[in-house]
Amino acid sequence: RAGEELKVRFTFLDDAIYPLLARYFLTTPDLSFDLVRTELTVTRILSTPQSGEEWAGCVPFDDLYASASETEKQFSFHFATPTFFKRSGGPTYPDLLVPLPLPDLVFGSLLRNWNQFSPSSFFEANLLKEICSHHLEMTHHRISSQQARLVFQRDDGQYRTTTFPGFVGSCAFRLVGLQDPGVVKTLNTLADFAFYAGVGAKTTMGFGVAKRI
Repeated sequence: RAGEELKVRFTFLDDAIYPLLARYFLTTPDLSFDLVRTELTVTRILSTPQSGEEWAGCVPFDDLYASASETEKQFSFHFATPTFFKRSGGPTYPDLLVPLPLPDLVFGSLLRNWNQFSPSSFFEANLLKEICSHHLEMTHHRISSQQARLVFQRDDGQYRTTTFPGFVGSCAFRLVGLQDPGVVKTLNTLADFAFYAGVGAKTTMGFGVAKRI
């Protein structure tokens, strides 16, 4: 509605991109842009936690890994926007959407993004799946179903809406029967990484906004 304030969050996994966008926002006068037939005027730019914005922050990959715990075995997450996962069916079966925070899907999503964008990669996805299957248990969840809704503009100027099943809320996992400090540190790094990378499918469109709590 006219006069209503809303937040638009931009996240980057490439350090080179942030300065370009920051310079654009800071130097362009009377900045506005269209969002699904609605004109938005930029009134404030918040880029640090000190600004009071809980979803703002930045950290290098190396520092995120260096500060991760080697002993903490509890991992709790809050999912702020509809989250879902795409499970590949391979050449034989169709891909499936999974609107549940299963441990192998949550940490598998984080691992893929870390290995793709970080200068140093972690272990292979198959090993992580084994760890999640045999050593990570869910200890709590308070989630609810919420449709993920996408609106696209077609070539003829009309708008098309697509929906996917998703979930929002919180959940917690616990590592059981595994003492390897390297594995523990990796899982803690990935859990902390969720704040920047998001979790699940279509994070580039605003879904799977999540953070460790």
